[in-house]
Amino acid sequence: MKILNISDSHEDENKMLKKVIDRGVDGEGAQLITHHGDIFIEHINAELFRNLPTICALTDDDYERHAIGQADAQRIQAPGANWTFTHPRRPADKTEFSSRIIDLAEIAKVKFRIYVGHKRLDDYFRGPESEFIKILELIRRNKDSLRYFLAGHSHRQLLIKTLLITCLNPGAIQSSAGIFGGAEYSVVDTDSGIIVFDRIPLRPSAKHKLTVGIISDTLDIAKHDKSYWKNIRNVFNKHKVTDIIHCGNLDPDDIGRRELDGFQVYYNPNRGISSQVDPKNWHVLRETNFGSDTIPLVIGDYSFLIRLKLGAQMWDQSEFDMHRVTLQVKTEFPETRMVLCGSTRQTFYDEGEQMAIINPGCTFPDQSYAIVELPRGRLAFGQIPLPNLAKAA
Repeated sequence: MKILNISDSHEDENKMLKKVIDRGVDGEGAQLITHHGDIFIEHINAELFRNLPTICALTDDDYERHAIGQADAQRIQAPGANWTFTHPRRPADKTEFSSRIIDLAEIAKVKFRIYVGHKRLDDYFRGPESEFIKILELIRRNKDSLRYFLAGHSHRQLLIKTLLITCLNPGAIQSSAGIFGGAEYSVVDTDSGIIVFDRIPLRPSAKHKLTVGIISDTLDIAKHDKSYWKNIRNVFNKHKVTDIIHCGNLDPDDIGRRELDGFQVYYNPNRGISSQVDPKNWHVLRETNFGSDTIPLVIGDYSFLIRLKLGAQMWDQSEFDMHRVTLQVKTEFPETRMVLCGSTRQTFYDEGEQMAIINPGCTFPDQSYAIVELPRGRLAFGQIPLPNLAKAA
């Protein structure tokens, strides 16, 4: 099943809500829609949402403005039987979690739960990632089979994907605060696990198109999975990737893999360089004076900065700490809009105001990857699926 995730449509002054919903349904194949709060009452309309099952997060302001449950002509009420509202914590509740978590077995016949809220991701912005993960684990302990944690409010796209739970903010329909901008949305494919972040741009770009595949921490994967390099080639070919960036922890023996002959490959040499001469399509990234950090990689109109260890450093830093990091990078390398990192199993994406931070997750053992389409700012995060062992037997 594919789920279209949207948020913060507000008054929809640019008339983009319908366009995003139509894109999500007709272009992406969405079968269920979640809205993560700050929706105006006139947009709570089943026809606008294509009469699909819809889960909508209400905010405290919704209660104050629209007298929910009262005999008020402007009260918020479900426009159809397939609409479900989630609610913020009320004084009589012991916990917010029960009123925000939906069992999709009751709606879409799938056997997992999702959290659909509004402001909960502020816990991430206020403290380090490690503390936010503790909150997620607490919720999951109380509500087993919770698979997706969805929220909005910040008007910026965000992804934190752990081994057990996927947390995301699809960004804002109106007034995006992130660098890619536009009317933003996300699509989750619950079958393949692929998560897409996209947008409808508000203005055209003159920059040339570029599709980049991003991987990290392959280590000695070829010794454990002989088909990996062929499989990642097939994934990137399917998505029309032309250039590959390897953020680091690449076995020197894998430099120059013939499976990647059709791509331009840029790699961080933090684990050493092959004794053989690199083939023409493999390019070693130049280092700064700060160890394994590299100077920006420029591909056409776009500049990427590799900070391999940043993925691990974020674990104990708040979003405000990371904002200082991006400001420092912006001061040193003003043309850079994307910082790529690795070294952790957590897939991570933060569409900041100054630049985007992207961690594709570990290749070994998870076979994770990311794909970025520019200038549009469409990002896909996925994992190479496990082989069908039953069919192989």
